[in-house]
Amino acid sequence: MNELIWLQSWYKEQCDGTWEHSYGVRLDTLDNPGWRLVIDGIAPSKPELVPAIHNVDDSETSWIRCSLRNGVFEGACGPENLNEMLGIFRAWMEQ
Repeated sequence: MNELIWLQSWYKEQCDGTWEHSYGVRLDTLDNPGWRLVIDGIAPSKPELVPAIHNVDDSETSWIRCSLRNGVFEGACGPENLNEMLGIFRAWMEQ
């Protein structure tokens, strides 16, 4: 399953009539250029998650910065690394 389809399914599973009123998924662009992804409200569904950091610097345009702490995933990446960044989030949620 591709990462975007997986994220759609993950989001749908979180929506229980309450969660989606306080938490959510935000995807924005960066001006350097790149992508920024913030997903909050993870702790209720995954209380066992421990803080994590993942950084990759392949080139000036191929890079990823991800962190997971306090129930919030924050990621930023180069313009062609969005699928890979989503894969990091997926791997952390499936651990």
